[in-house]
Amino acid sequence: MAHDGQRITTPFGGGKFSVAMLERQIWLDEQRGNLGDNEKPAVNKWHLLRAITQARAIYGLSDRSLVVLEALLSFYPETELDGMEDMIVFPSNNELSLRSRGMAPATLRRHLASLVGAGMILRKDSANGKRFCRRNHKGGQGEAFGFNLAPFALMASEIFDAAEKCCAYEKARQTARTEITLHLRNCRQLINLALEEARGDKECWQAFEERLDALSGRVSRIAPLDALEERQSTLRRLMAEIENYWLAMLDEEDVQDQDNDLDNNKDNKMSGTDIHFERHIHNSKIDNQFENSIKNKKSDDEPNKTSQSVINESETISLNRLSYCCPHFMSFTAGNTLNWNNIKQAAHLVQPMLGISSHAWQKALNVMGEGKAIALLAYLTERHDEIKSPGGYLRKLTERAENGKLSLKAMFDSLETRRKEMR
Repeated sequence: MAHDGQRITTPFGGGKFSVAMLERQIWLDEQRGNLGDNEKPAVNKWHLLRAITQARAIYGLSDRSLVVLEALLSFYPETELDGMEDMIVFPSNNELSLRSRGMAPATLRRHLASLVGAGMILRKDSANGKRFCRRNHKGGQGEAFGFNLAPFALMASEIFDAAEKCCAYEKARQTARTEITLHLRNCRQLINLALEEARGDKECWQAFEERLDALSGRVSRIAPLDALEERQSTLRRLMAEIENYWLAMLDEEDVQDQDNDLDNNKDNKMSGTDIHFERHIHNSKIDNQFENSIKNKKSDDEPNKTSQSVINESETISLNRLSYCCPHFMSFTAGNTLNWNNIKQAAHLVQPMLGISSHAWQKALNVMGEGKAIALLAYLTERHDEIKSPGGYLRKLTERAENGKLSLKAMFDSLETRRKEMR
């Protein structure tokens, strides 16, 4: 594109004119020439300021530089920025300093230079270096000298794209940091509990502990994503090994109970409730239900038989609802399959990690049945950071269930509301 020289301006006094400044002024004309007559590059200045704040790292801008940019935007009277025309603001140094939170003159000059260097604004200096506006013959604004905001407006599409990428990157970083923290905590608690209860081979657990120590330490807030993902991946593998070893060390009685459940399923000797439950699992058109128990056998020696009946059947929680309301609990399930066996195995892992004693857990199973007890355990997992003593809390809820005062549905309603508010 040819230039007549009217758009090119150089700094006043001792200000150094660079090739980058010249190229930026030429770029401004070229961008305007590339836009068609029907294209409207107007953009809300505050939306664009928010986007550049999110993408500031890409452009090498500090938060103080953005304060100065915000101040400059405040001097432009319109909310919409249209880069097809020059938008020159001409504040005095004192006014610009006041709107920049009282920034010192030397600091102000440094951040203005950063904005010019990043291509966000262009200087248009007058003959004497003063910032002012000449009035036209009608008394309106004529030629102005100061800072041109047009480049900022014409960069809108690029800035919004950069902001979206930065947000996605930061979200990935936060997700990785959260998972690292959770894995560090979960691994540590499982190892400590196993050593305390002398569960399995002590040397094996100590080896796990040594590997965990090498991965422990503060999760930096400024760590790059690739470093976080590497640590995250290593912790995932370690957590999987610990979980598998823990499940292998389950009490023989627990393993026998699971084998009995599988045998009863194969022999078709389940109760009507069990058959109803299995149909719910395998039929995607019907909600999967947690029944009072996976094996609701009727026998004379069944403990607290009466107390189980006080929990209304309308209080059953579907597997789909459990999965939606309790994502932290579901992270302990094996694979991506949503079924009863995976839920039971997750409960075996979570119960000791929450510090719930075997006695308290058995009492909950006796009173509520396995399905509702596990649903309640998932609820406690989701609110773990808010509950100081999950074991004590479970005992209180078990007592309420014995008295027919426990509303599992209301508790899951509250979790569902929280999940919707987070979106």
